[in-house]
Amino acid sequence: MESWVAALPLANVGETARRVFHALQAVQEENISGAQLFRVLEQLRPVIAYLSDALARHYHDAPLPAPGKSRKAAAAAGALYDAFAQAYERVFENIALQNRLAQDGDLYLAAVHRALSYRGEALLVACQRYEPPPPGSWLKINALYRMAEERGMHAREVSSPLPRDGACTTVKDLYTRVVLLALAGPERLTQQELHDVYELLAAWAPHCRLSRGGLAAAADAMLSFERAMDAPPAPIDPASAPNPEAVLHLDTRQLEPLLKRAMEHASATPRRPRGEPSARRALGRHVLRGLHRAWRALDRRRFTRAAARAPVRAILGLSACHKVFAGHNAPPARGSGQVFTAELDNESASGARLRYGGEVAARVGDLLAVNISENGITHGIAVVRWLKCADTDTVELGLQWLAPRATALDIRRLGAPVKGEALHGLLLPPVQAAGIGASILVPAYLFHPGEMLVLKSRRGEERVKLTRVVDATRAYTRFHYRSLDNEDEPGEPLSRSSPGHSSLWSGL
Repeated sequence: MESWVAALPLANVGETARRVFHALQAVQEENISGAQLFRVLEQLRPVIAYLSDALARHYHDAPLPAPGKSRKAAAAAGALYDAFAQAYERVFENIALQNRLAQDGDLYLAAVHRALSYRGEALLVACQRYEPPPPGSWLKINALYRMAEERGMHAREVSSPLPRDGACTTVKDLYTRVVLLALAGPERLTQQELHDVYELLAAWAPHCRLSRGGLAAAADAMLSFERAMDAPPAPIDPASAPNPEAVLHLDTRQLEPLLKRAMEHASATPRRPRGEPSARRALGRHVLRGLHRAWRALDRRRFTRAAARAPVRAILGLSACHKVFAGHNAPPARGSGQVFTAELDNESASGARLRYGGEVAARVGDLLAVNISENGITHGIAVVRWLKCADTDTVELGLQWLAPRATALDIRRLGAPVKGEALHGLLLPPVQAAGIGASILVPAYLFHPGEMLVLKSRRGEERVKLTRVVDATRAYTRFHYRSLDNEDEPGEPLSRSSPGHSSLWSGL
């Protein structure tokens, strides 16, 4: 095996992945013991780590629908993780066939732990593709934990855990890590954020308490979920569960001080991505706040959604939206890479769900201007909060409305020399129902609270000071501001003549 591994053409990632995948299938058909198979797999682990990093470069941070090469790279990574998990499952299956007295308990536990680790990695890849995991994935994940639990091994430390599992040295901690990833709302996170959250959970998951039992155990838990289904865990009411033995209770209260400490040191605005996909970056405050809600089972929809079927026209990107609200008579044409037609699937006072054929690439956090009137003149400003791949060519977008309309802005730093084109931004009117005052959308990564800008619109120029970040994504940063020209009216002088939010709700 050493010579075979040494001869792999590592520079050719596709060929190496193909050889390793077929080798994993072939070795399971050999009549060898569980211990021998385990030794073979351990020799292949460094190759799998190399391949996963190499493949991630092709699908990491890819928009949806993903290009063909990105899609193939992600599929290859998922297939390798799945094959590796199956091979480790074969190890403990072979051990289980032996006489109980002759079984190597440490080897059995290590095989279960590694199988669960690679099942978690495969799940992460599916999340980063915004697709449901392959059928049977959650049944296998739940079965691995149940087998360790039945043998009383779920809380025992593995003697040689994988480096990528961090502090998750027990099956219980590793299972908790996978569950917390699923509960974090993966469709609401960017691919980089998904990677960073999963890396963070390698250290945080052991702080949680996972238990099984009746209502007494549920009283101390923040959320309860069933594990008997082939579906991601979803919070349930334990009192109404048909099978209480299939319900697990998760106490996440020990994560609160960790989240608080992370938020104190987190940046209010996202940082520009740098380095390799495998490098973990600090999570932004908006992500940490979302995790806090999700892991306390508080991330609930506050508005009723109504089914709707109607075509809408959407314009993607801050610059393209700026053209629309600047009053250009000829906004970007369809097929320009910025404009697409979608179907409105459902809607509420806070957002909507769109389906489209994937002719335009979208990411979580992108900005959209969406037609919300029949004559195609009025637009609503929205942000993509979640993504799902319905199939290869169909994408679902979950939108959150930001404002019913906007004012186009040309932006310069106060005191900076007037050279070249000004940056484009948008002035959003206040949304009283959400308790949000007038705000400015500017390109991401460029500005910070305390900076002073000159805003130019069709109504003239105004000097402002950025005061607080309202929201931030990879596409824009939204600031509250204070006027430097009219101290008596902070935050809204340019938007006096802008209509309120009532037209948005009536349009919906």
